Amino acid sequence: MLLTVFMLANCTPQKKANEQVQTTEKQVVEPFLYDLDQPSERFELPPQLEEVSGLSYYKPGQFLCIQDEIAVAYVYDVQKKKIVEEFSFGGYGDFEGIEAVGDEIYVLRSDGDLFSFTPPNKDIRHAKTDLPGKNDVEGLGYNPRTKRLLLAVKESSKKGERVSDKIIYSFDLLNRAVWKELVIDPAVSPDFMPSGLAVHPITGRYYVISSAGDALIVMDPKGRIIEQRPLSKKSLRQPEGICFAPDGTMYISSEGKGKGGYFLQYNYPQNN
Repeated sequence: MLLTVFMLANCTPQKKANEQVQTTEKQVVEPFLYDLDQPSERFELPPQLEEVSGLSYYKPGQFLCIQDEIAVAYVYDVQKKKIVEEFSFGGYGDFEGIEAVGDEIYVLRSDGDLFSFTPPNKDIRHAKTDLPGKNDVEGLGYNPRTKRLLLAVKESSKKGERVSDKIIYSFDLLNRAVWKELVIDPAVSPDFMPSGLAVHPITGRYYVISSAGDALIVMDPKGRIIEQRPLSKKSLRQPEGICFAPDGTMYISSEGKGKGGYFLQYNYPQNN
């Protein structure tokens, strides 16, 4: 049984959490909410975000972005079409996800460690998650219903687990514990390797994207597959980040692959 507990700096130890494992169940077919072939907006990012690796809704008209080499969180304003703030949290690394939770900003490193701070960069904290095995973690999301961060593993090397098993762990913000939340069954697609995830603010479903295999899947919190959709390379060269505005508008970011990084907007049907 996985039982990993850690605390952020300046926090007192919390109670241990139990392992919670759920596997993908039979696919449930429902109408898909977004037209992936017809994004409503495209936002070009500046040169420092050519390799944008994470995206999060921050404030109305503003988004948090991270790139995978430098420990800086950027705030991009879609009206001004430029970076309006930068928050450095120190050093270098392979940073793959970013998420705003209230006033706190969390950043995920590919080994599963978390960095967090409250702007403007006060009390920067580093949390070692100690996930089992050697993991390549590429997606960071947040479920407000459970008050947990979600960490999507691209590949796992834990003994006894198939490399093809794509695991989503969660970090409980209340008791500071890591849970093994669910496993994305490899039957989804052998090439599916999560590169980003987000929780839909209205339906509560998990949206997980994969730059390998160019696909998006939608799951309920129990891991049942609601939908599988291809992502066109013509629209998204290398999809790495996904997030939602509170009204359900979806955004997916892409690395530039030698050109400029960018992200696309997809309207929620009730907003069309």
